[in-house]
Amino acid sequence: MCRLRQRDYRQSLVVAALLAFLSAVPAAAAQGGLATSGQVVAHTRRTVGGKTTLTIAKLWFTRNRYRLETSYDSGRPVIEVYNGRAAYRWTEGARNGRVWHPTGLNVIQEVVHPLLEQSKVPHLKRIGTARVAGLPCTIYSGVRQASATPGAWWKGALAVRIWRSQDRRFPYVLRTTGADAKGNRVESEVIELRLNLKIPEDRFRPSTFTQFLPPPDVRRGRQLIAAPLPIGPVAIHLADPLKAGKASPGRRVVSFAGQRLALEPRALAGTRDLQEARLEPHAAPKGKPQEAIVLYLSPAAAARVARTGAKARGRYLVVLVGGKPVAAPRIQRTWPEEENRVYIVASSAKQLSQIAATLQGPLRSLSR
Repeated sequence: MCRLRQRDYRQSLVVAALLAFLSAVPAAAAQGGLATSGQVVAHTRRTVGGKTTLTIAKLWFTRNRYRLETSYDSGRPVIEVYNGRAAYRWTEGARNGRVWHPTGLNVIQEVVHPLLEQSKVPHLKRIGTARVAGLPCTIYSGVRQASATPGAWWKGALAVRIWRSQDRRFPYVLRTTGADAKGNRVESEVIELRLNLKIPEDRFRPSTFTQFLPPPDVRRGRQLIAAPLPIGPVAIHLADPLKAGKASPGRRVVSFAGQRLALEPRALAGTRDLQEARLEPHAAPKGKPQEAIVLYLSPAAAARVARTGAKARGRYLVVLVGGKPVAAPRIQRTWPEEENRVYIVASSAKQLSQIAATLQGPLRSLSR
């Protein structure tokens, strides 16, 4: 499997910001009824081990722009702005910040929805109705077990209540409470909500006081190969699933993880676009961290892959090493043009070593 890393560029969207502990009950509203702009203010108060922290999040959004301000206790707010072309992130008053370039970003689906739909609670029970921030809500109750939640801040079981909006324009969680038997607890609530309003242009402008720099390119682990030394053949292709029959002329069919994939004839990136390959620790979605081979693309190739991926949701990105498929992730969301990493996660250490040896070609001694 291959993953294009995004967390370094979108970190503020997964911290305890808007409703830091939320549940994902299936949304009842149709996509067409969603609000196309809005202003949201939410407070999250969490007590762990007797210490209470307060997070205040303010979000302004349209279909193609957003501004998110997140304050932790009495600290200066961290601000993130996307103006439709580039995303900027800085701390209020700071002289330096970061800039990156998401391609084809859908703000409603990729920013607003993840902020308001973070965590899942199994076996929810409907217990009533109420209003939050002026919208009618359905109230659910459930329990989350710390043992089944990596990095859980509570102990044992967390009794949860969730207020989900019934309004078609904004079918998200507007309030959440949770408490365990040890006194740890959380309460998140949207305290201000305005939908389908005209937002002033200056909300989507970055600070003129701050100098914005590209995100740091931190490379870890052990280097396997580096250009311009001889490298085994590498190619990255866009592909479509093929359930039966033959592919159209000029398209090669490969099999990966039990699926047949028809490759686009022209590769998005190849051996000449590869800067280096490294063996790095990889945080798998489930289970223990494992090693992965990371291919580092040149800036031009990384931007080309990102721009293509923005128009290819639902299709596959197939990585070939030595002519054989070693990764085939489905494209589900966009990523920044600065994202130059392609992860290859093998099913075993032996398979990973075989891929590394193919990459190294005559330079196998580097892996010893």
